[in-house]
Amino acid sequence: MALPTAWTTFVSTRFAYSIEYPADWTATPATADWPAVGWPTPDGTAVDRLEPPGDVAGQVIVSSDELAPDDVAAGRRAEIDQESALVRRISGTVSVSIDAVEGRRQDQVCFGSDHLIEVFVDHGGRIYLIDWFSKADISAADRALFDAMLARFTFAD
Repeated sequence: MALPTAWTTFVSTRFAYSIEYPADWTATPATADWPAVGWPTPDGTAVDRLEPPGDVAGQVIVSSDELAPDDVAAGRRAEIDQESALVRRISGTVSVSIDAVEGRRQDQVCFGSDHLIEVFVDHGGRIYLIDWFSKADISAADRALFDAMLARFTFAD
């Protein structure tokens, strides 16, 4: 599968970023902030959702939370990791660069059936989770598309 030739831009004023995505996809902005306990669910209202047309397994979800003055990104990442360890099998942890900011990328399987590529990055006093979320194994073509979208992700300054 070839990468799309037509892209459009989604701008999240709530989470202070923009991302280009395939022009035939649908963008649904978050209408709520990060929950007080845990982290946002993929089908919840605290995530920006980018979805392909039709009944396709994969979608991109982005969530973000502002760090409290006494909070550090590494601490929040450790909290998320600790909570995730109960329901996720993690593999393939690598470093990535998103808009020239270093982050972490992991392959994950949640609840035995949800497949994710999760990117954790912090910028400008916020943490970001950028995920490819799928109910099926993630194909090489989906990985390539997600990589292309990550290359088009920019933080608002």
